[in-house]
Amino acid sequence: MNSIFTIILKFHFLSIYYLIASLSTVVLFYSTAEAQENSSMHLGLSNVQEIWLANIPNTSEDAEPVWLHYTDAAIGYEWSISDSWSLNMYGSAFFTNGNSISELVGDLQGISNIEAHEGVEILEAWLELTNQTGLRLKGGILDSNADFDSVDPAQFFINSSHGIGPDFSSVGLSGPSIFPETGLGTIAFFEQEIWSVKLGAFDPLTRTSGIELNAASNVDWNRSDGVLIASEVKVNTTASTLSLGMWTSTFSLEKSYMELSNLSNAKGIYTSLSRSDTFGDTYIRLGLSESKNAYIDRYIGAGWVKNISPNANLLSESLIGISWASARLGDLGIFSELPRDQHNSTDHSFEHVLEISTSTKLSEVVRLQPNLQYIIQPGAQSNAQSRLVVGIRGVFEI
Repeated sequence: MNSIFTIILKFHFLSIYYLIASLSTVVLFYSTAEAQENSSMHLGLSNVQEIWLANIPNTSEDAEPVWLHYTDAAIGYEWSISDSWSLNMYGSAFFTNGNSISELVGDLQGISNIEAHEGVEILEAWLELTNQTGLRLKGGILDSNADFDSVDPAQFFINSSHGIGPDFSSVGLSGPSIFPETGLGTIAFFEQEIWSVKLGAFDPLTRTSGIELNAASNVDWNRSDGVLIASEVKVNTTASTLSLGMWTSTFSLEKSYMELSNLSNAKGIYTSLSRSDTFGDTYIRLGLSESKNAYIDRYIGAGWVKNISPNANLLSESLIGISWASARLGDLGIFSELPRDQHNSTDHSFEHVLEISTSTKLSEVVRLQPNLQYIIQPGAQSNAQSRLVVGIRGVFEI
């Protein structure tokens, strides 16, 4: 039964990709003059610079500032094939300098969402067919977080846990094809005015989460790797958005790995609720995954963001926000994070992060964002002293 299920999942993984690629080839060579007139190109460039300072207890000297650098470039093209169909092409790549504030602090969730190993990487390269009925088919090298487990007001914060829940981003030995290591994937969407549903399949072994990075190519996928399947339902009202997602992975590991029992068919569920009103934008997200296969098996995050500009139309838009993130180590996390003499511990400790941030838009292309994070039990180790981290982010984007 499991083999049949796996075959079906792998068929979904490849079929949408090849369908889109085939149809796109036809469009590129046989598109009409009218379709070409209804096409458009979009270019994007962004540069992010961060400087961080942290208090490190039991050290004779203050820690040196940590500088993080991130640059990305993107290109998109859209064709109106007919009155009902359009074809989108998109590609992006990024560079990071490889410095790490989390390595210095020893936190679990990721202080900065731009931190990654040094180098130039392809982030996304995909084709997408869209129909006016609400159907979309997307395939290629995908960042799954662009479409799954993303809460709009949470994107204001810098800590990585607010971009995608760590219970999902650290599934098994690999994340679900997300920054900084993306891979092949396909997604089918059906979207209506107040609700939407999506189903995606991704390469589950694009990286080795929390243990070591895998430098394999974005398109290095084999049948033996298995498939990571994600689904999400979203309901929108005038002021609120409710999401419910589930995921499972069909890959497995040998028993000998890290002294753990078989790691196979990792699975989890998450939900989020966000609301926008005169009080500001608020949200809460809950995530749960099976502990024996999980690096992080429990997560709760919440936050509030408010536009404090005296006039919303002013160029110098100013935002302020406060958030909380709590993540608990699963069995996989205990074996990789805690000292060996604690490997038999049943104490699945939490790490808690309080984040306070402001953001000021200085011009159409420049934004500054001071940030403070207070980390309780860094690394989810109950005997670790709390850390205070302060930083500032500068963003230039066109």
